[in-house]
Amino acid sequence: MKNIFVYRPEIKAADIDNLGHVNNEVYLRWLIEAAVAHSSFVGYTLTKFLEMQSAFVVRRHELDYLLPTFQKDRLRIETWTDPMDGSRALRHYEIYNEENNKLILKGQTMWVFVNLQNGRPIKIPDEIIAAFAEYR
Repeated sequence: MKNIFVYRPEIKAADIDNLGHVNNEVYLRWLIEAAVAHSSFVGYTLTKFLEMQSAFVVRRHELDYLLPTFQKDRLRIETWTDPMDGSRALRHYEIYNEENNKLILKGQTMWVFVNLQNGRPIKIPDEIIAAFAEYR
């Protein structure tokens, strides 16, 4: 059983494309917002990462768009991480329509922990692994 972090984005008029539904690139923005909110929730804010001179950066996204969403919809993003390994952290996402619980999007992002001075991958500290352990 996975423990999940829940993030609820607000759909704004600017998120709607010429076809009348949420633009695909908006979903990606929401996923990153959900990851950042989750990180902040477990105590790792941008300020903390800057103090550590290290942070997670994206290596790869995989997204499956299953259904469109519209401005009137209410959405729920569920996110969790697999056990972190070395410098890598695989984060999963599922977006649901809150009203009918239909799955809108499934995806994952491979994040890599890097030294901000040289951009090279480094081992994820044990305290960060422990902070996220409840949500995997």
